[in-house]
Amino acid sequence: MVEVCQNCGSLNPSEKENCRICGQLLRKEGSKIRPSAPPVEKMQKGKGGSISEQERTELIQLKNLSDLQNPKEKKTKELSGFLEKEDPLKTEIIKKPTNQIKKKSEKIDFFEHNSKSSTGGASMKIKEKLKMKNAKILFLLSGSILGAIFLIFIFSLFPPAEKEGKIFGLVMNQNKDFIPSALVTIKELDKKITTNSAGFFLFEKIPQGIYTLEVSSDGYQIFAEKVTVKNKATTTLPLILIPKETISLAQTESSSLEENQKGELSFETEEFGGLKVESNVPEVLVFFDSELLGSGNKIYKDLPAGKHTLRLRKEGYADWVNKITIKNNTITKLKIELSPSFASSENFENFLERGVKELEEKNYAGAIENFNQAQGLNPQSGFSFLYRGKAYLELGEKRKALLDFFKSAKLFEEQSDFSNAIECYNYLIESAPSNPSFYYQRGWDYLQIKEYEESISDLKKTIEEDPIFYPGYLSLGDAYYLKGEYKEAVKNYLLAKDKNPNNKEVYEGLTKAFFALKDKDKTKKSYEKFVELSSFIDRETKKQNPEWRKILEYLGVKSRPEF
Repeated sequence: MVEVCQNCGSLNPSEKENCRICGQLLRKEGSKIRPSAPPVEKMQKGKGGSISEQERTELIQLKNLSDLQNPKEKKTKELSGFLEKEDPLKTEIIKKPTNQIKKKSEKIDFFEHNSKSSTGGASMKIKEKLKMKNAKILFLLSGSILGAIFLIFIFSLFPPAEKEGKIFGLVMNQNKDFIPSALVTIKELDKKITTNSAGFFLFEKIPQGIYTLEVSSDGYQIFAEKVTVKNKATTTLPLILIPKETISLAQTESSSLEENQKGELSFETEEFGGLKVESNVPEVLVFFDSELLGSGNKIYKDLPAGKHTLRLRKEGYADWVNKITIKNNTITKLKIELSPSFASSENFENFLERGVKELEEKNYAGAIENFNQAQGLNPQSGFSFLYRGKAYLELGEKRKALLDFFKSAKLFEEQSDFSNAIECYNYLIESAPSNPSFYYQRGWDYLQIKEYEESISDLKKTIEEDPIFYPGYLSLGDAYYLKGEYKEAVKNYLLAKDKNPNNKEVYEGLTKAFFALKDKDKTKKSYEKFVELSSFIDRETKKQNPEWRKILEYLGVKSRPEF
């Protein structure tokens, strides 16, 4: 039999009166021994040495029985006030007071909202960690939301710079006579302007997009056409108005007109018909009497009645050429089959070179035919229009020549070939010396190649012919500024301001000119007006310009871009 020490829990032989470990009395007289299983490991390390295997088995069984009979006591033991630690020099158990442990691990349970909660001890540390983690997540989430709201607010205050372009056009009748004072309207924007004495008009700062352009003038039918405006590009339009006396084919496709009750037709003099092309090739080029009429299978209207030459052309196919008759107020329908061509080695350069040779040999009709073929292969080249214009001029067909020179000038300008554009305007000015638009465009082209004297001369001629044309004053100010004549630049910028006080380019020019004159007060006022009229993106873009960065530093304005 063995007895368990009530003090240290060690196992002792029954004949022993005192514990062999702690020396305490094993039992008092009349007391019962309550079975309590000490840790097996501690029993193995007592003074009495190791226990037998049978004693070990009995001890484990006794411990398990004690735990089952006293579960509350087991839990109390686990939270007991003794921290047992083995001394490496002694085999005695070192005991620490219970109250020292409670200060660190004391736990208080309480009820909140019909549920049990705890505070203190280890459970408090875990809960605090969870709260801190949740608070960090909430902080990051709220910061992201606030950041997004701030960015939305900033972009609402400073929207991106709008993409803008220009519309430049010439209004004339079917005889190629220029129509002055015609009213030109962009329907979607309700912007209006009238053509000048030479039939020209110019819309600036038009947002990129597709618009309906409407043109009206006394004695002519209202003309409407869809136009596309691209960013930083000029859309060029030659517009032809039809006299009111002529019945527009847009209203009917009937083969003839009925006479009225008096037997009279509803038109007076000119006769026009139409042509409907149906071919087996999409986007085929259609030439009408050597002039490019357009491309694609569709109806071509308002064509002069009579006999004409029609040519259809598409790369990879043999040309279709035939004589056709356009009847008055009749749409002639043609179904045309183009045959593939594999042997043809003709290209744009061949036709252009042959046309120039014919022009030098004064075979103007042959030259025009070759230039037409060249245009069919490359309609974006200005050279075929320029040379064909020269041929028309030699034949005395002045209006056709002017249209070709005008078209070629615009194509050269789009390709930044300003020298050839100037040559086109030379021919236009020679043929129409009183047209201020031609002087303005040539002066602007001279400005691009830094020919300032020639530019100033042309721009002065522009405002002499049209004193209210503010772009002339603005470009003249630019020419004087780039030449280094800053006072003259200021003078012309102020004249442009009188004509258009809300143009940001005017105040941009004044800012630069006053800065060059070292007039800080006027530089600042001009810059503030520029800021008022410009967008956030405009101002940030200026900060990329070294010249503007000097101006901003001079004014004490932050010159580093925000983005």
